Amino acid sequence: MVNWKLKQTNIFEREFKKIIPKNLQEEVKKLIFKLTQNPYNSKPLGCKFFREKKIKKWRIYFLIYKKLLIIYFIEISDKKLQQKTINRIKSKFKLFKDKIEK
Repeated sequence: MVNWKLKQTNIFEREFKKIIPKNLQEEVKKLIFKLTQNPYNSKPLGCKFFREKKIKKWRIYFLIYKKLLIIYFIEISDKKLQQKTINRIKSKFKLFKDKIEK
């Protein structure tokens, strides 16, 4: 079994606390942690390493760095902001890669 490391941006951390009600945060964290078993059990967003996982009414966006065994959680949104969030993340792929490789 592969040991994936979970990393997150400051935006992800802040939005997680802001958007997801406190009484559901532990449950959502467990569902996120399940991605370590198979991060590809999620929806690809135009390329194999950029993914979305729908958990309850939220969408969790993350990047998979297979060579580094890292799942990098970028942002959270609802359906209304889905496309805007996807476009913003796609425009920053290089920035995220540079940050994760430091």
